[in-house]
Amino acid sequence: MVCKHMIALYFTAEPEAAQNFLKQAEQWEHEEEERVKQHYEDLQKDVKSLSKEFKDGGKVRDPIVFHPGLNTIMGASRASNSIGKTTFLLVIDFVFGGRDYVMLNNDVTKNVGEHSVEFAFQFGEDIYRFSRSTNDLNYVYECDENFQPKPDFRMYIDTYCEFLAKQYKMDNLTATFRELVSGYFRIYGRNNYDERHPLRAHGNDTMEAGIRRLLQLYGKYGAIGELAALYEAALEKETTHKNALKHQYIRGVTNAPDYEANKKTRAGFL
Repeated sequence: MVCKHMIALYFTAEPEAAQNFLKQAEQWEHEEEERVKQHYEDLQKDVKSLSKEFKDGGKVRDPIVFHPGLNTIMGASRASNSIGKTTFLLVIDFVFGGRDYVMLNNDVTKNVGEHSVEFAFQFGEDIYRFSRSTNDLNYVYECDENFQPKPDFRMYIDTYCEFLAKQYKMDNLTATFRELVSGYFRIYGRNNYDERHPLRAHGNDTMEAGIRRLLQLYGKYGAIGELAALYEAALEKETTHKNALKHQYIRGVTNAPDYEANKKTRAGFL
């Protein structure tokens, strides 16, 4: 192990080595920038269209491609509303297996009608292309390079979400893919953007459920989940016992004479 102070002393004693290192570092940074740029250009060429119904000035708009790192969805320079930011966020949720793009966004059904959203994921060196119709929410279609659905490649939505979970290395967590990602789509109309309750996935969600999902997301729910399962089992037994007493399937004991009477009755059956 070499500490930063030893490196500083070395570069002080060997200024030429320091210059060579800086040149190599600059070259590495330049190569990484070129790699990211090429990745973005390749993905632009590959993704034909997010949806033919997304238009700009009446014309089908160019492909919407996300670059590596942080992506920002911004309004127009005039700071105008009603330009599609919320709808686009719902589309992204739709791509990740959600339903609110259709179920909550009545404007889509009313003004656009039935249409398909075409999209692609890149995992490692592999690109996966899909299409999902607003009229068939239960299925996702795997597509070829031209976004034509492949024969016999229809995936049930739960299977598709399992595929995404595996690709994002979330398939070993104790929750479904949608449970883990849905609450983090903070979109107007979903009632999950209350800054005082940041873990709520929807208006009726509980803090307990939000904390559980957060622990599951980071793989820290294992031991707690086992204890929670034992607690739920014990609670179910207690509820069953109380219901049996309530409906007089068994006789309750409230005092010592009743207890002794029950013992004699039980002894008679043995």
